[in-house]
Amino acid sequence: MSTLQKGDPLPWLAPLCAHTGAPFRIEAAGGRFSFFCFPRLQGQTTTADDSTLINAVRTLSAQTDGVTHLLFVVLPGGNDTLNAELRALGDAVRILLDDDLALHHAFGVSEKRSDSLWFVANPRLKLLYAQSFPDDMVGARTMVELARYLPPDLAHYNRQTPPPALLMESVIEPSLCQELIETHLLGDRYASPAQTEIGGQAAHDHDNTRKSRTDSEIPERLRNLVIKRLAARVAPELKRAYQFDMHGIERLVVACYDAATGGRFDPHRDNTLTHTRDRKFAISINLNDEYEGGYIGFPEYTGTLYRPPATGAIAFSCSLMHVVTPITKGRRFALLLFLT
Repeated sequence: MSTLQKGDPLPWLAPLCAHTGAPFRIEAAGGRFSFFCFPRLQGQTTTADDSTLINAVRTLSAQTDGVTHLLFVVLPGGNDTLNAELRALGDAVRILLDDDLALHHAFGVSEKRSDSLWFVANPRLKLLYAQSFPDDMVGARTMVELARYLPPDLAHYNRQTPPPALLMESVIEPSLCQELIETHLLGDRYASPAQTEIGGQAAHDHDNTRKSRTDSEIPERLRNLVIKRLAARVAPELKRAYQFDMHGIERLVVACYDAATGGRFDPHRDNTLTHTRDRKFAISINLNDEYEGGYIGFPEYTGTLYRPPATGAIAFSCSLMHVVTPITKGRRFALLLFLT
C-alpha cells in the first residue's frame, strides 16, 4: 500500500505524457479533482492487463470531464497498443509514462505490485483518498461511486479557503498610470508568449489559445519611478503580511489584454521552471478601469475573482495557480513584475 496518507500533498513531478510526448507537470492538475490509477500488473512484469484496464478506465472516464475532474493512468513503461486505446477515450484521460519510476516511488507504489492502486486528490493537490483493489475494474467502480459524492461546483467546494493574496490601493498615481499606457501604445509591443522548457532549456510557447497578451518594456525614467513607488508602498505591505523582504525585480512590463484578440491567460504558475525558480511574488498593478472581464482568479482556492481598481495592485506568491479570465470588452492595461 502507498506511503501517502490523507492530507499529504502530491509530489510535483513531471512524467512523460503519452498524449503529447512532453512532460506533464503534476502541479498543472491544480484546481480540479484528480484520480490517479496505478493499474494491476501481470505477474512480476511491468505490463498492465490491457483489456481489464481499458474497460476500467472507460467506466471511470464517463465521470471525468477533463475540466473539473481529471483521470491519470500511470504506467511503469511504454506500451504503444495500450496507449492508443486509452488515448481514444478522450482528453479526460491522460497516460503518464513513469519510465524511471520516480512517480511510483513518490506515491509509495511498487513496480512489482499485483493489485490496483487508486488515489484521489483535491483541487489543492492534497490526497483525499488512497486504496488498493484486487483488480482495476473493482477500483474503477469504487471511484465512480466516489466521484458522485465530489461536488461538481469547485467554487462551492473551495469557498472556505480564500487565496493568500494581498490587495493594495493607490500604489501608483493616475498620471503615472496614463503615462505607462501611452508608452505602451506608442512603443514596441510584442506578443507575450507563455514560458516553458524543452530539454531543460527555457523556451517560448506561442499558443495564443492559452495566453493572449501584448507586452512592452518601459523606459529607464519610468522604471525608476515605479521602483520608488514599489519600495515605498508595496514593500512595507509585503513585509507586514508575509515577512518578505523585497530584494530584486525580474521583468517590469506594461501588458495589454485586449477583447479584440481574445485577451486571457489560462491557469498557470510563475515559478515552476528551472529559469523561474527565483521568483517569489507576482505583482499586478491595474492601470485603467475601462474594460470588462479580465479578472484574476485562483482555481485552487475560492471562486472569488479579483479586480484591483486603477492605481491598485494585487500581490501573490508565484507558486499559486492563477488565471486571467477573458476580456469581454475593451482593453485591460497592467504593470506586471516579479519580486525575487
